[in-house]
Amino acid sequence: MNRVVKWMILSPLLLAWVLLLLLVVLWSASRLMTPTAADRAALALLQAPVPTDGSNAFARLWLLDYDIPTADRDGVAAQDAQRLRDALTADPAELSPALPQDSSAHGHYPQVTVDAEAVAWCGLREGDCLAHVRAHREALAARLAQEASLLQRVRSLAGYGYVRSEFPPSLDTPLPPLRQLAISPTRSALDFVAGNPSAAFRASCTDVSTWRRLASNSDNLVVSMVGMALLDANARLLAQMLAERPLAEPLPAACRAAFDPALPPLDLCMAMQGEAASMFALLDRLDAAPRRLTEGAWYGLTTDVMRTKARMARSYVPACQTRTRELLARDAPLPPVREFEPVDIFGLDCIGNAAGCVLAGMSAPNQSKYLLRLQDTQARLRLTGLLLDLSAQAAGPAPAPTALAAAIAAIAAQPPHLRAIAFDVAGGQLQIGLRDTSKGALWSVPLPATHLAHPAAAAPAAAVVAD
Repeated sequence: MNRVVKWMILSPLLLAWVLLLLLVVLWSASRLMTPTAADRAALALLQAPVPTDGSNAFARLWLLDYDIPTADRDGVAAQDAQRLRDALTADPAELSPALPQDSSAHGHYPQVTVDAEAVAWCGLREGDCLAHVRAHREALAARLAQEASLLQRVRSLAGYGYVRSEFPPSLDTPLPPLRQLAISPTRSALDFVAGNPSAAFRASCTDVSTWRRLASNSDNLVVSMVGMALLDANARLLAQMLAERPLAEPLPAACRAAFDPALPPLDLCMAMQGEAASMFALLDRLDAAPRRLTEGAWYGLTTDVMRTKARMARSYVPACQTRTRELLARDAPLPPVREFEPVDIFGLDCIGNAAGCVLAGMSAPNQSKYLLRLQDTQARLRLTGLLLDLSAQAAGPAPAPTALAAAIAAIAAQPPHLRAIAFDVAGGQLQIGLRDTSKGALWSVPLPATHLAHPAAAAPAAAVVAD
């Protein structure tokens, strides 16, 4: 009887010890086995420097709102970066401290001020810039005259090679005044409407060259996406201007340079590296935060920063992988990218880092939408380049629709690959399907003025001419 009682008392304790021993073994195995070789490779790729050419546009972009002498600009940007570092170190226990969102230039240098009633610049993602300018021509001309120095600063970005933030990485780092960038296509549209098409084409094509370079070589995803939007806006504006362009008006050399097929494809690796760096900075801040003894012990058992970074790298790295970049360059369909990394805290890779696995799963970005936008922007640029080729080749009367379709097919068949182009003879437009359908399923552009005079009955209403 005593043996039975003793066994009843001891067996739960023995089971508890066995379970505890098993948990220790599994926890140790998890810490020893992870991160995997693939995770380490992804982390290394995200932290590898991306080669860049030219000078850094960060200070110019960050301080667009201010009329600052060139000799002072870098010093002001450095002072702003130091203010952010001071704010991040002032309270190490706060994971998301309040950071200054304006520049130290405020109150010391002339600054752009916008009247709340002022007519807005042309929209970047949608709308008809020429129609907007024609509807508000006098008001926009007055505003552009008033903000001529801002336009000069925006267009001076053409002299830079990349955008690498000088601010410490943080999820709360302030953004440059990106809304001001829309002044340039607005000015181009006004030049065209005012009878100066050469200046309009030259500036718009220069903007394309500028933002092909800066959007692909920025370590901030928002800057890259706004850069893509500027490329979309200028592609649409160029197509609209070509549809109204005087037949004998030659295209400036800037347009040939901007749409050279040999230019490198758009890229988002550097932007995703910047996104990952901000998340990694948060993890480092979490790791360094002061804790009581029991909190520290629990944190140490459930969180390993290095393993969490490696797991996070799975979600950020696709844009930097060779295979993805090849697909993007060829405009080929991309494999689906998971928005959230599935988490099994009882899986061997998470037992030793349970809290870190949950955090990594919650923070995964939805890369698909950004990569699809990149592909759509590349397709828009390619189609605009096709329009420029058609316009440059035009001589004499407009060709018959069947000959025009053949010419479009011949140009579109040249590498790199482009998705199918629909030729709408009746509407005098070319169309491509979009992969990011949040703003519509199709992108349509009018044919150049040299090719618009065709009877609708001369050919089928729509024909796919490239694949």
